[in-house]
This record gives sequence, structure tokens and C-alpha cells, in this order.
Amino acid sequence: MGSFESNQVLSERRAASLKRTLVGEFGVPSFALETVGYGEEFLLVPTQQENWRNRRVTLRRFDDFVR
Repeated sequence: MGSFESNQVLSERRAASLKRTLVGEFGVPSFALETVGYGEEFLLVPTQQENWRNRRVTLRRFDDFVR
């Protein structure tokens, strides 16, 4: 429910947190991961109200590197 800028920062932090976990806990090479925070750009539930489903991180496999 914050400003566009604060939501963008939170989104980027959420993505970076997942990357740290995958690297530190699961041994995924850091260079194999790229993080992107979309903020309010791509909401799962388009609404002006707060919705927990919009607080998410999505992983996309783009290479056969990680099996």
C-alpha cells in the first residue's frame, strides 16, 4: 500500500532474498541466477487494495543449467 518507489524496492529485496537462499542453502551458482523486481508492474491480482497473492517471487527456468 506504499508508494510506487517503496513497492519497487520491496520487490527487488524479495527477489534478492530468494537468490541468497538458493545460493547459500541449495548451492545454486550465483552466476546462474538473475533477479528482477517488478514492483506494481505485474500484479497477480489487479487491485488497488492489498492482496497477499501479489507478494510473491516467481522462478523461471530459461536454461538447462540447473537440473
